[in-house]
Amino acid sequence: MAYQQKERADIKEKIVKVLRQSLSDEETIKSELRILSWIVNEKVTPVKLERRDFWKDKEGVWKPGKCRGLSDSDVIFILEHGVEIGRYMGFNADKFAAKPEAEPVPF
Repeated sequence: MAYQQKERADIKEKIVKVLRQSLSDEETIKSELRILSWIVNEKVTPVKLERRDFWKDKEGVWKPGKCRGLSDSDVIFILEHGVEIGRYMGFNADKFAAKPEAEPVPF
C-alpha cells in the first residue's frame, strides 16, 4: 500500500484582541494572551482564547511557538475581565457579571 501524503493546510490567524503580553528579559521570547480565529483552508473557526509563545529569529522577526496552558495570573486576569473578554469573543457576557445580591455557587 502506497503512502499518500496529505496536502499541507493553508493556516492563517485573525487576531481579534491581544489582552496581555509579556516579554523575556533578553527580549527574544514573548507570550500573549489573545482572542483570535484560525482560518484553515479559507474556513474561519470559532473565536478562541489562547496563550501563545513567540520567539525571535536571527533576523528579528517574531515566529509563533507553542500554545501554552494558562498561568495563575492569566486566570485571575480572565476572571477580572470576563465580561469584556466575552464581548470580544462575541457572546453576551453581561449575564456573567457579578450581582451584589448574588450568593456564591458552591462546587
